[in-house]
Amino acid sequence: MDESSLEELLLNANQAVMERDWSKALDYLKQAHEIQPYNADLFTAIGGVHVQLGQTEEAIGYYQEALRLQPYSAQAHQNLANAYTVLGQYADAEQSYRRAIELNDEDRFTWMGLARVCILQGNFNEGVEILAALVQSDPRDPQAITLLAECYEQAGEYSTARWMYQQALEIDQDYQLAMDGVDRLKSQAASLEQIDKQALAERLAALKSKLKTQPVQPTAPPKPSSATLLFCGPATTSSEVRFGALAAELSRRGYRVQIATRYEEKPAEPLDYAFFSRPHISEELTQAVEKSKAKGAKVIIDLDEDFFSLPAGYYDYEQLSAEYPQVSTRLHHVLQIADAVTVSSEPLADVYRKTTKRVVPIPFGWDDTNPMWTKPILRRGPAKIGILANHTQPPDLHVLGDSLQKICEENKEVQIGIVAGFEVYERLNGIDEQNKFF
Repeated sequence: MDESSLEELLLNANQAVMERDWSKALDYLKQAHEIQPYNADLFTAIGGVHVQLGQTEEAIGYYQEALRLQPYSAQAHQNLANAYTVLGQYADAEQSYRRAIELNDEDRFTWMGLARVCILQGNFNEGVEILAALVQSDPRDPQAITLLAECYEQAGEYSTARWMYQQALEIDQDYQLAMDGVDRLKSQAASLEQIDKQALAERLAALKSKLKTQPVQPTAPPKPSSATLLFCGPATTSSEVRFGALAAELSRRGYRVQIATRYEEKPAEPLDYAFFSRPHISEELTQAVEKSKAKGAKVIIDLDEDFFSLPAGYYDYEQLSAEYPQVSTRLHHVLQIADAVTVSSEPLADVYRKTTKRVVPIPFGWDDTNPMWTKPILRRGPAKIGILANHTQPPDLHVLGDSLQKICEENKEVQIGIVAGFEVYERLNGIDEQNKFF
């Protein structure tokens, strides 16, 4: 199917959702998934529909796949946490809520979810503190007020609990959980009394003190992953830049990670995933892709350049350019057998979607172990413009040269820093020596 078919399927799915026809929505979304099997949003949407159908266990798998594609999405972690909560897997839910908060600590629903699973596991102290903070920051949030009322109810503070349920209903008279709370307390002997804010604060403090005596159930530690991953690519800068941060992050998360420049068969250690950078550079790496696939591993190919249109001056041109028949054959072969292809940008994704639709853009980026994140910001001197030139330097300089010269003439303090071959420095001969450095 083409892109127009995909758009039509998504429109039909959206209409089915609006009509609450969940079975029909699921059918349309799964057809769209066949066209774009590595679209994180489709995984999320399918998971959401399964939840609506009461099939939360099925939803978990789709949410996990979405998270693998978008590991730094707070919403993806929250979706998974919500599903775990429905299934009663509170320790897993807590872990996912906490990760979501690390990525976005301003989402009230995530904090509310964390408070709920803390309380359900017996960690009343933290749960009550979170809810009290939520109510204090927004006194007209019926959900937070109701959850806090439930804490009072569980601790036997029935008059306070009933008052808070009534407060929630004054904000939203149809809020079912608050109505349920009032109904439960009708059989209690406590009378409804007026409680001013000061009295409420004092009773909350007393409740927190009382709950400190409650036994706290330990939270289960995160489960280590059993998956084994291989990152394999030529000994070039591109392999390190593209795979370094990703491999390190997955290792920290408990995956068994192997990094290599040569493929070695290890029958005793079957691979779950095999990532290859520029495998078409050699017959050896191309065969490694085939062997990994044959052994049942999911194979991901990472390509950071348009190897169909490389300029003749590109380094390793004869090994990488699809202009050469043997290279083109290897490139098309790995593209066809890969389970997914990752690229560094959306324009590059468009290039490779002409050959395979299983393309996922993953831009270059730093991870939180990079020391540059915490390096202090230095005081700025004169304005500086940097040129980091690669194989595109001739056309780049043709475009930039006159503009840079004009900038330097109009702003005498501007400095041009050049990170490239010395020939680039020499080509900017129209710029005064005092305004550029190599």
